[in-house]
Amino acid sequence: MREIRAQIARGDLTSAEMSCRQILKIQPEDITVNFFLAFILWQKKQPEAALVYCRQTLALKPDDAGLLSDLGNIFRELGANSDALAALDLSLQLRPGNPGALYNRALVLDTLGREQEALQLIESIKPEDGVFPKARYLRGTIRQGLGDMLGAEADFLGCIEAEPGHSGAWHALVSTRRFSQGEKIFKLLEGRLADSSKDTAARQRYLFALAKVHDDIQDYEIASDYLLEANRLVNARYNRPEIEKRLKLLYENFPTVQPSSNLTGTGPNPVFIAGGMNAT
Repeated sequence: MREIRAQIARGDLTSAEMSCRQILKIQPEDITVNFFLAFILWQKKQPEAALVYCRQTLALKPDDAGLLSDLGNIFRELGANSDALAALDLSLQLRPGNPGALYNRALVLDTLGREQEALQLIESIKPEDGVFPKARYLRGTIRQGLGDMLGAEADFLGCIEAEPGHSGAWHALVSTRRFSQGEKIFKLLEGRLADSSKDTAARQRYLFALAKVHDDIQDYEIASDYLLEANRLVNARYNRPEIEKRLKLLYENFPTVQPSSNLTGTGPNPVFIAGGMNAT
């Protein structure tokens, strides 16, 4: 088991998968190894195979609250939200108030559009809990989606206070309102940008955030410079083979939509709009 952990830690997922499968030939009901294999297959972007071992792990009835919380998170990432809730409910039965399980359950509820329930769970997470910064960020995104910009701003600031390097919170914060010349956020973002030279994703978020606040004060030339640099990083991170692989999976798993025979051409026609945010 220690060797599997070491293989995963150093990113040798192929060897870790082989080790898991060798053990499961002898001990097919080993809960931890089934979980490790589910995690490995998820990391290797094999969702259908990962789900098989996730469900096998849950069926074996683990009694480890932490493992169940992690299992619930993998289920959520795989889109199996009912399984995720089942695993997280078991985790919370074993360890009521488990912050990790509360946070993961709030993520699932938010995904399901049950925002108020998610907000109630997040209220249970205390500042001393390790997931507190992530929970404040999640609450901020939920409040922002519900139109509560003041509440969202307070949550993003709370997240940043607990974890100053949370680039996602900085990026989200600037979208809560218009900023004015002379506010501290300009210098703070410049400082975060200077410290992010080794983290491309974080640097991209800080650049987009700086572009936005400079746009707020109508300093369009500087805003444009930040946008150009941010988009250069977006292009540098673009992985064509990976994108093509994902598109192929979409084509294979979703049937072609046939036009409705009810459309006469005399009324409004449905429009499908595809797009995305640059810094997620």
